[in-house]
Amino acid sequence: MEYKIERDGGEVTVWNEAAAVGLRFTEGETLQLYMCAIVLPPWKELSPRDLERIQRVANEITDYCREKWPREFAPISS
Repeated sequence: MEYKIERDGGEVTVWNEAAAVGLRFTEGETLQLYMCAIVLPPWKELSPRDLERIQRVANEITDYCREKWPREFAPISS
């Protein structure tokens, strides 16, 4: 999958443009796996089917981010 990466200061948004779903996080900060935000274009109404698709795409983007930004997306270790 090809993703569009936008940078704004320390914030990075990784977009799956075909699905219109993005994931925003702060580059250089740890715990982004837990603190990132799903970004969507303005929608009037979402159906349960939309929510399932959005979560699936967000999970795919998170997997990509874990590879590209391993420090930021590292899980908490005990």
